[in-house]
Amino acid sequence: VKLRGRWGTVYDDAWNMDDAEVVCQQLGCGSAAHAQFTSQLLQDHSALMLIYINCNGNEKAIWDCNIEYWDPYNIPVLYNASVVCQGFSRLAGGDSECSGRLEVRQGQAWVSICHGHVDLMAAQVVCRELGCGTALALPEAGHFGATEGPFWHGAFECNGTEPLLSACTQRPPDIQNCTQPAAVICSRKCRGVVDLLHWVPAGRVEVKHEGEWGSVCSYDFDWDIRGASVVCRQLGCGRVAHTSPYAIGQGKGRIWLQPFLCRGTETKLQNCPHFGWGKHFCGHEWDVGVICSEALELRLEDGWGPCEGRVEVKLQGRWGTVADNAWDMDDAEVVCQQLGCGSAAGAYLASRFRSVDGPIMMAFIDCHGDEAALWGCNIWGWGPYNGPHDYDTAVVCQGFSRLVGGDSECSGRLEVWQGQAW
Repeated sequence: VKLRGRWGTVYDDAWNMDDAEVVCQQLGCGSAAHAQFTSQLLQDHSALMLIYINCNGNEKAIWDCNIEYWDPYNIPVLYNASVVCQGFSRLAGGDSECSGRLEVRQGQAWVSICHGHVDLMAAQVVCRELGCGTALALPEAGHFGATEGPFWHGAFECNGTEPLLSACTQRPPDIQNCTQPAAVICSRKCRGVVDLLHWVPAGRVEVKHEGEWGSVCSYDFDWDIRGASVVCRQLGCGRVAHTSPYAIGQGKGRIWLQPFLCRGTETKLQNCPHFGWGKHFCGHEWDVGVICSEALELRLEDGWGPCEGRVEVKLQGRWGTVADNAWDMDDAEVVCQQLGCGSAAGAYLASRFRSVDGPIMMAFIDCHGDEAALWGCNIWGWGPYNGPHDYDTAVVCQGFSRLVGGDSECSGRLEVWQGQAW
């Protein structure tokens, strides 16, 4: 608890589920799962803010309970209270914790949300709350089956940035006597193994059959973005960022599949037309590679803020630079728009800020300027590469928002950047 500007612990040698329930409900974390206390003597003498709490379980806040002592007390303690909450929202009935019917915690029970009472912004919050990446789809009613339980009486309005669904605005329901639950499909948890894929330096695709991993080969005229999109969708790893019939790091074992002419709508790679498990007419030099969008992140480093600096991309868990000897404003525009930093003000070499060592993740980029992400541009080199950083790139963006007409940059009319204008 924060009291008088200081954070401190809560002490109660009879801490129980009623007390924990109030904490979880107050934080928007659903119902209590466990009420615990730390039983070891704390050596740092953390301040105690509340001592001896007795809740009925239905109070709005922990300070509405009966509390014997308020203060910061600087004494070692044996019974600091702790809590594990159920969480406020979950996805049920899907093939993982990242897809299914949307349910929220109401008192001691899970209840469904009505189809039509959740939009994509609310779904984004749910996916983030569950650690499941981004929202991919709001399926049609009944996609994950019906529910026999009650429905949450209301709808959620979110701007997409809230940390929890419970933090969104709740409004009266549009639909009365609802019978169809809302459903959400999130992009993650993006996994390297779901009986399908291993990641190696350039994203070689491997499938598992009869307990053994093997690669996938396909000629360049057979393997394109349609086949790659099946892989990314099957893994729950977002959209295709890059695909190649020439995977760096050829496989050495079995070649299990040679798919050809995927439509792109298949739910699994093995549902594409193929010659049969273990039957192929290409070698490991034709092993295919894929990089999905969820495997990538973008940032600007060593500038004065998040909207200027050296361009860096995160691939396979590592950050590295972007190299291009013809880096221009079209390329920079895509970076700024993708980061929500408005339009590009300048395209530079990274030496304008600070050069670094380490891997180069992308090389030789050609953007039109209207791509949704940097990896939607034409990219001739995917790393990581260990080489000279003479052509590492940097960007300065206009920023997305500003205050004008005031006596400083910290007051005035609020303006945002739209296209090429404030």
